[in-house]
Amino acid sequence: MINDRHLFKAKRVDNGEWVYGHYVATRKDDYLIYEHDFGMYEVVDPDTVCQCTGFTDKNNRLIFEMDIVQRQISRTLCIKGITEWDDVEGAYYTNVQDENGYCESQWNMTNVRKDCVIIGNVYDNSERKVG
Repeated sequence: MINDRHLFKAKRVDNGEWVYGHYVATRKDDYLIYEHDFGMYEVVDPDTVCQCTGFTDKNNRLIFEMDIVQRQISRTLCIKGITEWDDVEGAYYTNVQDENGYCESQWNMTNVRKDCVIIGNVYDNSERKVG
């Protein structure tokens, strides 16, 4: 898990597909992900670069920044939020938003990650609001 937090993902510029690996910014203002599995660099959209949190969801999938996760609170209540880094707390949180996109509450990922499941991310969904 510790090594996973140095993993990044981003969308390729040429076809919009996600690539996973190490993030590199070059002097020519290119942004790259080095894919270890294929031994090659891919040019990526810097606006889609997401760092791995080092945590997995209840299905053992790695959780990245800007992933939308869902948490079952009770049999009838299910809440969604966006995973983001909190500079003040120095930790990853999932921000639960209301219908207007305002932060309603936060979950510390250290405490709730095994109760969550990844259901998407803000870049593949048409809108950022998840409330």
